[in-house]
Amino acid sequence: MNEKYKNVLITGGCGRLGRQCYYELHNEYNITLLDRVAPDKQPFPWKPERDCKFVMGELTSLEDCMRAILLSKADCILHLAAITHATEVGRFVYQREPEDLCWDVNMNGTYYLLEAARRLGVKKVIFASSYYATGINHNTSGMPWEIPSLPVDENQPCQPQDSYSLSKCLNEKMLECYGNAYGYRTVSFRLLGISNPYVPKPVNVDVPVTDQNKDGFHDDTYQYVDSRDIAYAMHLALDKDCERQHEVFNLATAKRYPESTAEFAAKHWPTIAEACKNVPEYQGGKEDVGLFTITKVRKLLGYEPKCRWEGSEYYPGYAPGDHRDDGSIVE
Repeated sequence: MNEKYKNVLITGGCGRLGRQCYYELHNEYNITLLDRVAPDKQPFPWKPERDCKFVMGELTSLEDCMRAILLSKADCILHLAAITHATEVGRFVYQREPEDLCWDVNMNGTYYLLEAARRLGVKKVIFASSYYATGINHNTSGMPWEIPSLPVDENQPCQPQDSYSLSKCLNEKMLECYGNAYGYRTVSFRLLGISNPYVPKPVNVDVPVTDQNKDGFHDDTYQYVDSRDIAYAMHLALDKDCERQHEVFNLATAKRYPESTAEFAAKHWPTIAEACKNVPEYQGGKEDVGLFTITKVRKLLGYEPKCRWEGSEYYPGYAPGDHRDDGSIVE
């Protein structure tokens, strides 16, 4: 436990990822959950311990953000709350919600949260960003995604083309700017496709061979990160201050294909197959996790994935110590 950050506020704290972060941290830290829906009203209901505070509020309200920080006496914020998809009408989006919803919640909501944080003396903000910040996937133009070098590290230029990707890219920059201006530390994790243990999927998911990458890379990277590994990584970021004021980390658990990335690319990604030979099967003695490398988070935070799908009946499946929906714990 890092005594500097003993009081932790989790935005979006009652959702799927917030739930895992709570279970990961509550034995060491004082946790307060900020959400617009209570834990027992979630699509996957759950019940935190009695000493956990819950604040019902909207991220897009400065007053609600300030109230949550004051009630929690927050030293650190885990910022998970977001709209998780683009909402503007476009090539990949059909009108289901107000077109500005993604921008309003992700951009204005993060602004209000950081404003409240700096006014009330929060010392650290850890943010759930996305690999979409780089612009991969749902590229509205239909043009191939440019990959200067492989494996993809945190220096990959960001080229977002939709409101969700752009919001994540700009959120990272906003955290960096606020941290530099007001002296609190900020961390952004670029998450590689979240999987949850209570939404199991069959293992050995077939990845079809398609011709959509014949003129360049357009596709999914077929990587994932288990929500328990995200919670674990955020725990590491909470416990340890990095040397720089702001850090960005790629975060993955594993790749969904069993062969090496170079072997996979030869069948699925012909235009980058040669470059994929630069993705070593093992990185620093550790098995590679796909196109996006996690070397930096391994080095600076000591992160190592715990919840791989191999050997499980389900992907990712329950693991010992997990909390089931009924409150019981997996032996």
